[in-house]
Amino acid sequence: MNLNEATKLLTSLNMTSRNITHIKGSFDKDIFLIDDKYILRPSTNSMDDQIECFKRISHLDSVPKIIKTGVFEDELKNNYIILTQIPGVEYFTQIQKLNTIENEKLGLSIASFLDNLHLNTSTVYDIGHYVPIIKGFTGRWRDGHEKYWDYLSSNIDGLNLSLNSRNVIKEAFSFLNAHLDSLSYQAGPVLLHNDFHPKNIILFNKTFSGVIDWECSQYGEADFDLCHLFHWCIFPVTKEYSFNKVLQTVLQSSKCNTVPDLYKRITIYEIEHELIQLIWSNGTAEVDRINKIERWINNEVELFVK
Repeated sequence: MNLNEATKLLTSLNMTSRNITHIKGSFDKDIFLIDDKYILRPSTNSMDDQIECFKRISHLDSVPKIIKTGVFEDELKNNYIILTQIPGVEYFTQIQKLNTIENEKLGLSIASFLDNLHLNTSTVYDIGHYVPIIKGFTGRWRDGHEKYWDYLSSNIDGLNLSLNSRNVIKEAFSFLNAHLDSLSYQAGPVLLHNDFHPKNIILFNKTFSGVIDWECSQYGEADFDLCHLFHWCIFPVTKEYSFNKVLQTVLQSSKCNTVPDLYKRITIYEIEHELIQLIWSNGTAEVDRINKIERWINNEVELFVK
């Protein structure tokens, strides 16, 4: 959908607008910002899964709400969702502007938000990063991840990787198997954001405003939602963009801090993340991913929290 088509759609819905801005969102998807009040998400593909994601969180505060959904036919047939826009800016752009007290307050707000989100339960797990590789799994959390490792292993076998990378990957799978028991604890499937990081956390006047980009939402163990926070903290875009204080406050304040073997579990999730990214990039991100895998299996998570 282009800007002209977006304008026609809004006109057909009797939604007047002074300003429409076209941007690229996650996974290079088209997004239109409407008067800093609404967000239009179009797609030529079905949006039923996205609509379901937003319906699941409709009772929560600080999340986008559905205004309208439907199909618009102009030059192309576009499905669409119109959502309320969370006021504020990405936390990522504000990291260097927050003082210690503001960081602590933000960490407490994030912990409270995640705890409330995780009150939403299910009877099945979705196993995977960003998208469920194993959807609606009825077995144990640890068994689902073992199946995930089979998927990762079989798909990595087909990549053209160096001998060194193969050795690191072999060591990574040895680590996963050695620490499988850390995944034995389960509180049950809860609703996850599944892409929870500083660009999806919104601040208004330096305080928590809300969370955006729910398209990856799925069900899993609550501590899985910490995966991207750790990743962005340990591997910041630049050293100046550190949010260690916020993550430390989240760890101290959220219910996830009661999970046994938490840091081993986080390390497992991080290794899985690098492996699936290696597969999706068809090995083109080999050096970066292998370097990170080496750091994860050398206890980077536990070194960070000590």
